[in-house]
Amino acid sequence: QTVRLAAIGPRPSSREGFESVFIRRSGERFPVMIYEAPLVDGQGRHTGWMSAVVDVSEQRRVEDLSRQQQERLQASARLATVGEMASLLSHELNQPLAAIASYASGSMNLLDDPDEQTQGLLKQAIGRIAEQAERAGRVIKSVHDFVRRREQQHESANPQRLFESVLPLVRLQARKSGARIEVDVPERIAAVRCDRTMVEQVLLNLARNGI
Repeated sequence: QTVRLAAIGPRPSSREGFESVFIRRSGERFPVMIYEAPLVDGQGRHTGWMSAVVDVSEQRRVEDLSRQQQERLQASARLATVGEMASLLSHELNQPLAAIASYASGSMNLLDDPDEQTQGLLKQAIGRIAEQAERAGRVIKSVHDFVRRREQQHESANPQRLFESVLPLVRLQARKSGARIEVDVPERIAAVRCDRTMVEQVLLNLARNGI
């Protein structure tokens, strides 16, 4: 659908066009591209502008479908990656959970027959329980952050934080293969503007390939 308009008066030309939003009689809004060209009379005088308005609703719909499809593929790739590492994740979580159970059981035994050392031992055991719970929480959070679905968005990110976000998953694979992970990132490095989740996926894939 193309609508041609003419206006009198000086206006900047836009050969590449610019996007805007129009409203139909029904009140529906729809995206359009507007292209402009100067109107020149027989004597070569500039008398106005001619505009071509093109409805790009279908084009935007196709672009949205393509973007959604890309997001689904990326989410599937992340889920597949975590699926391959499921046994490693189970092992990584079983260790802190077993330690928590052990410290809790030991604490209960101490309470059955307390003495002057009981309070200090209990304090130490509770501290170990907190450490192991935090360790398990970090693993769960790293998996949740990695596989979550969300809209693509570009944001300012610290490169050091990008590496740290994937390290828990990388170290899982490294332990199984007997590899040692070394991170060499300058302390002072400029932030980058990127899609954080996509970059994390790339970093994880590269690390796994290296392993």
